Amino acid sequence: MLTHSLRENIVVKFDLDPHLWPVRVDADQLQIALINLAVNARDAMPDGGVLRIKSENIPSTSEVCLTVSDTGVGMSPEVAARVFEPFFTTKEVGKGTGLGLAQVHGFVHQLGGRLTLDSAPGQGTTVSLFFSRSPEQLEDKSAKDQSLPQMPAGLSVLVVDDNPDIVALATAALEEQGCTTRQAHTGADAMHILREASFDVLLTDIVMPGAMDGIALAKTAKASAPDMVTVLMTGYSERLENGERIEGELLLKPFSSRDLTAALLRAMRKVTVERQPA
Repeated sequence: MLTHSLRENIVVKFDLDPHLWPVRVDADQLQIALINLAVNARDAMPDGGVLRIKSENIPSTSEVCLTVSDTGVGMSPEVAARVFEPFFTTKEVGKGTGLGLAQVHGFVHQLGGRLTLDSAPGQGTTVSLFFSRSPEQLEDKSAKDQSLPQMPAGLSVLVVDDNPDIVALATAALEEQGCTTRQAHTGADAMHILREASFDVLLTDIVMPGAMDGIALAKTAKASAPDMVTVLMTGYSERLENGERIEGELLLKPFSSRDLTAALLRAMRKVTVERQPA
C-alpha cells in the first residue's frame, strides 16, 4: 500500500529488527498510522527524497520503537509544536484535513505509548512511536486469517474520492483481493465513466467538490444500474445526522483493508437479501 501512496522519486529504505519484542496493538490501526506518516513524509518531499522506516527494541525502557523519517523540508519549531493538533495543517485548502497526524497521536496514547518528533527546516522530520513490551506471547493468527471471508473474484469496482491518497489505498486493497478498478475524483467524472462502462460496486466518498456529492452520485447511479452495490465512505457524520437515507453501506474513515472488505461484503449481502422474493 505504501507504493500506491508514494511517488516514483521517493526511495523507501527499511531497517527492521527481525527479533522485535511483542507489543499489544491493533494491526489495522497501526497500518493506518504508518500510512499517515508516510503520506506526510511524501508531501514534505515534493522534489523526491528518502523515506526510512526503522523498528528496534529499546532495552533501557522495555519498549519497541517504530521510526519513520524523511529527508524533506522539515518544520519550524512553531509548526512542530502544533503538528499533532486536530485539524491543524500547513497544506493548501483541499490538500489535507489536518487529521492524519492527530490520529497517529491519539492511537499511540490510547495504547499507553508515547511519541516523539524531531524536525528542523531543511533537515527533514523523524517521528518515533514507542510501545511498551508485552509480557504475552505472540499469537499465531494465520489459521484465523485464512478463515476470513473473501470477496468474489473478478469484481469490478469504481472508486470515487477527491483525495488521491484514499483512492490509491482503496485501489491497492481491492486489487490485492483480485478486483479490477477504475478511479474518479468527482461525482461528474464518475457519472461520465458509468455511462461508458458497468461496475459491480460503486465505492464513493460522501463529501466531494462540485454539484454532485457521494449521496447524489449513489442515487443517480442506482437509478440506472439497480443491481450495482454501493458503499459510501465518510469521515464526517453531519449529512447522516440529518436523517437522510443513504443508498448502500457506510464505511467510516480512516479504514483498513479489512474494514473495506467487510463493508463490501455487508453491502453485497444486503443486496442479495433485498432481491429475494417476499
